[in-house]
Amino acid sequence: MFIECVQRHLGVCAYKDLSAFAKNDPKFWNLISLLGPETPDPSKIGFRAHHRASFHDVGSSEVAGNTVANLDAMREVLRFVDKRPGEPMLVHCAMGISRSTATALVILLRGALANGTPDAVATCVDAIFQIRPQARPNSFVLFTGLQCFLEKAEAKSVLMQAYRDPRMGIMRDPMVLGDE
Repeated sequence: MFIECVQRHLGVCAYKDLSAFAKNDPKFWNLISLLGPETPDPSKIGFRAHHRASFHDVGSSEVAGNTVANLDAMREVLRFVDKRPGEPMLVHCAMGISRSTATALVILLRGALANGTPDAVATCVDAIFQIRPQARPNSFVLFTGLQCFLEKAEAKSVLMQAYRDPRMGIMRDPMVLGDE
């Protein structure tokens, strides 16, 4: 789907759907994989370029034994996007519901906020549900990604605005709003 505020196509899918994207649109998409460290890389055949960030679908309060999203991983995702201005991005995780939709929402929000899009948060939340109706963005991944380009207080504010939309579901880890 072409998203005006970021001037690019943005897609979200599950790991199992990658081969269909590669077959139907060969060499159209740049691929962003968000997978646990134990998960093998997907095939890169049919994609322009590939970036992998390794972290589990957990939040800050569920750290024991898992790798969580962090600022470095999210900054690398945004660098990958920035090196390909206007090029299509396909973001995937295991199920295409949590990590991938949160990361796609970070990409959308960064573009919309930078471009002064009116009602940017609502516009981007609408877009993520158009792209992936079953989205349930991981609040910790979203908050971590927002902190790559917003001060912590502003990132919290944007996160809270996003979660006012009932489609976002329940904030998975409300501890992201604590004052650590």
